[in-house]
Amino acid sequence: YFILALLGVLVVTLIITYGLPQLLAPEIYIHAGFDFVTKTFANDWGTVGTDYGLAVLMSSPAVFMLLKVKRSRFRDRSAGLLLFYALSVIVGGISHQ
Repeated sequence: YFILALLGVLVVTLIITYGLPQLLAPEIYIHAGFDFVTKTFANDWGTVGTDYGLAVLMSSPAVFMLLKVKRSRFRDRSAGLLLFYALSVIVGGISHQ
């Protein structure tokens, strides 16, 4: 029953996420999609620089924790979270180029 409830919550969340903006303000909701020729996409130096800057800001404390802090589950999970966030913004920076 738990998995069915979880799937139900997922479906309701997706319906709200994609349906609510169109219902509340259909005149300003524009689905961007992947048509980069006709749509505006933020791929300037500010966006790319922010992505890579965030990657440095997230990976620096993670590396510090892994090298200097006594090993614990909290340290490993915190560093892992920061490193995965850094990886995510690196992929964002690559995709913006």
